[in-house]
Amino acid sequence: MRSRTERPPPPAPRTRLFRALAFTAPLVALWLVPVLALAVVVPLATSREASSVESELPVTATVGSREDDYRQTVTATFQVTAPHDVVVPAAGLVTAVHASPGQVLAPTDAVVSVDGAVLRAHVAEAPLYREIGPGTSGADVEGLRDYLAAAGSETTLGRGASYSPSLRRAITAYQRANGFPADGVFQPSSVVFVPAGSPSVQSVLTSVGEMVALGDPVIAGPVLPLSLTLSAESTLRLAGKDGPFALLLSDEEVPVTSLAPAPEEVHALHAALVSAAERGTVDLTTDDTTQSFTGLVLHLPDAPVRGTVPTTAVYTTAAGTRCVFSTDETRSTGVVTSADAIPLTDATTVDGEIGLASVPADLVGQTVVRNPRSLPGSVLDDCA
Repeated sequence: MRSRTERPPPPAPRTRLFRALAFTAPLVALWLVPVLALAVVVPLATSREASSVESELPVTATVGSREDDYRQTVTATFQVTAPHDVVVPAAGLVTAVHASPGQVLAPTDAVVSVDGAVLRAHVAEAPLYREIGPGTSGADVEGLRDYLAAAGSETTLGRGASYSPSLRRAITAYQRANGFPADGVFQPSSVVFVPAGSPSVQSVLTSVGEMVALGDPVIAGPVLPLSLTLSAESTLRLAGKDGPFALLLSDEEVPVTSLAPAPEEVHALHAALVSAAERGTVDLTTDDTTQSFTGLVLHLPDAPVRGTVPTTAVYTTAAGTRCVFSTDETRSTGVVTSADAIPLTDATTVDGEIGLASVPADLVGQTVVRNPRSLPGSVLDDCA
């Protein structure tokens, strides 16, 4: 009879656990070693890298300087009238054209000749609207006297600004010189009225040999600017500041006395910008009521000098008083124990430069404490 082979008893649970750990422990260790290395090495490398580029800031700083001309790209927008046409005061054949595009008409400048008679510009606020002869008086008679004086004839008026013998002689001389019947009686049809605000000739609308009727336009005048607005994509930096200012048009500088200029300056600025647009220096967009010029730079022609300090050097009390602390100690390390509080009435950040504050120019070159909170409380109390 064959004997049965006896099987060994199964291992105890603890023995099985030890055998499993003996097999998996090396695998876990192989996985953990790189992870632990990264956890230790990366922070250490980061710390060493930071320490290699960082340096301890000095305890004090010297007040620097900046010239801030508040330079900023702006758009000039003019409210404008419709173009004003100059019309002929008489019908007939155009025998000469005297005005030319771009010309600024002065009083008594020749404009056109009709049937051989020269029609000259009467540049004024109001036209000479009636016949002026014996028995007439008034403001328009005085206006005619001034016009004839500009043409070279000195006259005197009678009592109450009335027609006088010397005015008759002056009218007669003017009529003979320009091809009109010389009867000494002024006719409004012998001059071309040109409004004083638009004496520039934009274009000539007639030519020699053309028949014209009373009231036909012979000159296209420019649009008239009524007001000016200067604007920027962001807040206008010079808003609220006193002038004078200046506009840079490429390499040309145009003075601007105020951000809300008077009418005569609006006209001058408009003329300068129109000329710049014709040269291609600035860009012009226009519609029925506005003309906008872009490519302009507004700035202060005489830039004020300002001091500059780190923003940390400006100390602000609970009451809102701001100070910097001037010291005779120039330190790179250590603690400043003695400093003088200098109140600031005007301390702002420097545009375009992070971490700098603007302070009065008389502080330029002085040494100030970079971090006033490191000063003793008794020194800080002086900022009041």
